[in-house]
Amino acid sequence: MGKENFKKQQEIIRMLFVDSGVYSREKFSNMLGISIDSYDKAKLELIKMMEQEEEFEDWFTFRNKHGNPQLKYDYYKITDNYLTLLYRTKSITTNELQRFIFLLKILHQQIRNQDKDYLERKEIKELFFTNLRDSKGNPLDIDNKILKSYLDYLVEVGYIQAVKVGRSFKYSINNSLYEALTKDELIDLYYFVDYVSSTEVPSAQGYLLRDTLRNHLIHSCKIEEQALDAYIYKYNYFGRILDEYIVLKLMNAIQHKQMVKISYYPVKMKRKYASIQNEEISSKQEIITPIRIVYDYHYSRWYLIAYKDGSEDLMRYRIDFLLDVEEKRAVSLNQFEMLQEQCEEELDHSWLVEHRNLVKVKVRFYFDALKNNNNFIKKRVLQQGQWGVISEEDKDSFVFEIEVNGTKEIKPWIRSFGSSAEVIEPIYFREEFKKEWEVIQSYYESF
Repeated sequence: MGKENFKKQQEIIRMLFVDSGVYSREKFSNMLGISIDSYDKAKLELIKMMEQEEEFEDWFTFRNKHGNPQLKYDYYKITDNYLTLLYRTKSITTNELQRFIFLLKILHQQIRNQDKDYLERKEIKELFFTNLRDSKGNPLDIDNKILKSYLDYLVEVGYIQAVKVGRSFKYSINNSLYEALTKDELIDLYYFVDYVSSTEVPSAQGYLLRDTLRNHLIHSCKIEEQALDAYIYKYNYFGRILDEYIVLKLMNAIQHKQMVKISYYPVKMKRKYASIQNEEISSKQEIITPIRIVYDYHYSRWYLIAYKDGSEDLMRYRIDFLLDVEEKRAVSLNQFEMLQEQCEEELDHSWLVEHRNLVKVKVRFYFDALKNNNNFIKKRVLQQGQWGVISEEDKDSFVFEIEVNGTKEIKPWIRSFGSSAEVIEPIYFREEFKKEWEVIQSYYESF
């Protein structure tokens, strides 16, 4: 799947999941910046992807015969994250997938049957020619360069291992993980990977590792599939993984202190995708040094903190608006550490990514005095309130104080406490909440 097509599928899945299929075909195509025909084609591709996965067959519904598909999710019936489907089909075509499977199969069978540790590339090519056929039924004479690219890819992802002998390489199946652990240890590892993938970020690679372990346990260790579905993660923000293919690229760039070239749409455009053939909607390109990645749990969004090439101005990017990331040259260790220190100073009082307008916020939280021994409100404030402190406390309330850059980012957190939170300072912030509550009150008074 090409980069553009992957981004298009990503945004269609995001919109189907978030809006539950409320948009018309015309609205959908307009929001994506593509024609209705292109949207219909992409929708059919997505449906075919779902139909190929048995566990996803019940997750598509249609509002009517000609309506948009609708993604559904039931916490109490589904333990899997079906959005990982996009990663499984990201870069491998059907033909490539068949050849990868054949490569793994012949390496496993030939090494076992011939009592060999490794196979040479020319032996693998001969087996391709003998056993595989093209669409016309003729023997498949695969090019050496293409075969090498397949083998290199399988080595990179860890399915096989390569040993250099003289000027050439020999290949074998990489079973080191399965051979080193007992069945019980593999089950424990599966549960651990399942837990971490569902509770930590980023998690896309964890889901793929979990699926690999699951397949091995079911098919090789003969474990009942139901026995592996031991947990359901009700508070799993599974939509976050839609952007993790870019997050992982950026994390790699940060680890290696590399600059990157990004293509993106400004957030004010309210657009995350447009066909490259749509000349009216052009993306922006910038060369930046990525410093930090931040995840916002309230809105399930990723942010990139970076500095533009040749500038010391701190930049913040919504990662879901990034179209592509291309690695560039590395920066010096001194320069990277200097930018890191500058970033730490600017974000010192940031609730999330704001870096200006330091303000003191005071909030009074109320709780049920009868349940003081199990004060959920206080526990939550102490756990989530970052560097804030409790300055006053009485039998049924306490005052929480914090100095923070701006009030925009802390607002959703305070709002999530509902009537248990009363903003005291600053006055303008208190007035904002007052107006919001007045609007809510008007809704109930209208009946």
